[in-house]
Amino acid sequence: MICDKYEQLTPPERIRLIGTLVHCLQSDDSFFELAVKLIEKGNKQGLLEGVTILPETDFTNHLND
Repeated sequence: MICDKYEQLTPPERIRLIGTLVHCLQSDDSFFELAVKLIEKGNKQGLLEGVTILPETDFTNHLND
């Protein structure tokens, strides 16, 4: 289920939001730690139940080759 606030964003706004989040967590250890905690909280609340973010495929099986 997509929350209302995210659903109301335009595609460029969605890309900007996600890209900005990624840039922040890539650039600063404290933001990275916050991201990990956010994921843990989402997991505890069941938001990730039944969700596979990066499913196993031939592509993902060769990422470390």
